[in-house]
Amino acid sequence: MTLFNMIGYELKKLFTRQKEIYIALVICTILFVIISRSFDDSYILTSFWRDLIQIIPWAGYFMIAAMIVVGTARVMPVEQEQRMTELLVTYPKGRLHLVVAKQIVVFLYCLLVTLYFHMVAFLVLLTKYEFTGAFTRIIEQRVHNVPTPNEQLFFVEMFAYEIIYLTLASYVFALFIFSLSLFIQRSALVMITAGSLFLFGELTYRFYFLSESQIGVLFNYIYRFGFSGMLSFHYLEDYAGEDSFFSMSGVLLFFILLSGLLFVLNLRIGRRQAYVAMGN
Repeated sequence: MTLFNMIGYELKKLFTRQKEIYIALVICTILFVIISRSFDDSYILTSFWRDLIQIIPWAGYFMIAAMIVVGTARVMPVEQEQRMTELLVTYPKGRLHLVVAKQIVVFLYCLLVTLYFHMVAFLVLLTKYEFTGAFTRIIEQRVHNVPTPNEQLFFVEMFAYEIIYLTLASYVFALFIFSLSLFIQRSALVMITAGSLFLFGELTYRFYFLSESQIGVLFNYIYRFGFSGMLSFHYLEDYAGEDSFFSMSGVLLFFILLSGLLFVLNLRIGRRQAYVAMGN
């Protein structure tokens, strides 16, 4: 089986054998739609595109993180749970090609999840706007801060950039979960571990707002440098911009390098485990 065929097979297996993905998708979609419908600013004339790029960093990232945890946790342990590990190592480069194929499938999964929730946000917010004025609405006849065509184009460009950013950030998170699954051979434990780490970051951020102590500041750093801060776009707020050392493109480059390092690390771990399994 070629690597290309293996990728297709693993992609099919991901969406046909992991029913928990669809359960999580339904729950996350319902919650996200409810949140998106409540997302409103009733005091200014606002822009469709401006609302669209704000809704994901506000709440959508949490749903995407949940889908990444559920979908990625079982990608690697599925062979162990089906007792196929010993069979895989008997093929030349069997486990190595499998790890490569699965990590590529994980990237495609992250891309699909990111596009899906942006599409949901697009459709939900579209029901609150008219097609006149480049998706601009007047709220209760209050005319303030009217978006110009150039501003509209800027928000459209930021929307595209947001998709790229979140795809790469979620892929870094997914590769970390993939690394866990190489050591933890039960998908349920992988899911609990990865989900707990993400939730811990979210809780530390909430604690920071409730505490002005030194430990509250420490928790804030844990959030900002962790996966929660990464997926909620705090990396852009803290490390990119005119007054920061990195540019927005620099943050993307950092994600690409980090995902590349995790990709190679997972390959080396997978190769070592194959050698151990064969008694080398």
